[in-house]
Amino acid sequence: MPHHTTEMRQLILAFNRIDNVYYQFARNSSIGENKLILLYALNDGQGHSQKEISENWLLPRTTVNSIIKDLERDDLITQAAIPGKRREKKIWLTDKGIAYANEALKVMYQCESGALDAVLQVYPSFVNSMKCFSRELEQRLKDMP
Repeated sequence: MPHHTTEMRQLILAFNRIDNVYYQFARNSSIGENKLILLYALNDGQGHSQKEISENWLLPRTTVNSIIKDLERDDLITQAAIPGKRREKKIWLTDKGIAYANEALKVMYQCESGALDAVLQVYPSFVNSMKCFSRELEQRLKDMP
């Protein structure tokens, strides 16, 4: 058995449980999983391109495009051209969109905040450790022949 197999299995099971929490939250909402992911991605006060959202949040570009059209139709987002990039636009939530996202994600934000506060009291470097692990794992897979 390879080194760290038990720890990796426990880590993967933990990731699966986290993923399931978000899936169940989305399933219990009237908004839908992909739209919630997109609202979450945009609700950081920064502009993001469809390409960036698709790559960072692992959503198909066609899905992102469809949801963006719906959000734009409902005046929840605004778009602006990116200088030097002919076909890409930055997307921001409007004030109405921010209020909508905050309401849609309120319960999840509360759960995340409580859970993260509890974990950081015991493991202060938890977030940085997870970011480091994900980068290392991704790089090692890319480096494989």
